[in-house]
Amino acid sequence: MKILLGMVSYGNFKFTKLALESVKNTSSYPVDFFVVNGKNSDVETTSYLQENNIPFILHAENKGFPASINDIYDYAWKENDYDYLIIMGNDVIAYPDSIDK
Repeated sequence: MKILLGMVSYGNFKFTKLALESVKNTSSYPVDFFVVNGKNSDVETTSYLQENNIPFILHAENKGFPASINDIYDYAWKENDYDYLIIMGNDVIAYPDSIDK
């Protein structure tokens, strides 16, 4: 079973990091991550994603939420073959077992 968690970020690195780590720390399944960063000046998020080998797209300009969701769909199903896709905002903290259920 292949699970992808797709996230759209626009700055707010602290929130993005907390959200990703909450999934890592609460899921009993292996979950891959993919992040669309809509703020090209957000160096903190980009550095964190690179350091943690998390695939991402950095938009040169703010394309908005719908375009970012399309990028996540493309990554999950056109470029890869994931069974499940979870789309999560960067302002969400996963409770224990929430990803598993």
